[in-house]
Amino acid sequence: MRMCRRRGEMGFSLIEMLVVVAILGLISIILTVAIAGTLKRQRLETAGHQLKSFVDRAYALTAQQASDVFVQIGPAQADGSRTLTLVADTNSNQTLDGGDPVLATETITGDLILTNSTTAATQWPTVGSNLQLLCNIRGQAINPVTKKVMTDEAIVSLTHSEMTGSGTLRPRFRFDVHVFPLWNPTLVKVRY
Repeated sequence: MRMCRRRGEMGFSLIEMLVVVAILGLISIILTVAIAGTLKRQRLETAGHQLKSFVDRAYALTAQQASDVFVQIGPAQADGSRTLTLVADTNSNQTLDGGDPVLATETITGDLILTNSTTAATQWPTVGSNLQLLCNIRGQAINPVTKKVMTDEAIVSLTHSEMTGSGTLRPRFRFDVHVFPLWNPTLVKVRY
């Protein structure tokens, strides 16, 4: 027996189905872009808190090691990543020597950009190609270049590569880690 469609019956034409598929595809693209941006912003926020926590660990390690502890931020590698290192100053000369033990390391991936403060008074001291601060056992921030207690806070900033220049990730913000002369790192979110 043959089934025939009557003139008044409802059905979907090929064009209607193509329109629905196109609309669903457009919605999925919009959602994918929105979710990807949210994940990048969340990753930046998590990395900012981890950076602050890493710098904060230096003071706790001074008591454990009974020595001053360096916080060192290495230069950007070819892939844009940077290595953070905590090193004990076991001979108390306020200089990183080859024999000083590394206590902890972390890596900041290349999609996140870490920069020194733009204001000279609040920059982390530069030793060679590394940014360095020393936390002494009294909880003071020491400039390893001058070997004196810092008089101003030292600031490093962390942002996402897609928020810099004419980047596509918005809203634009960065996280500034402030280290005060009395070692008390704070994290500040700055919109720009």
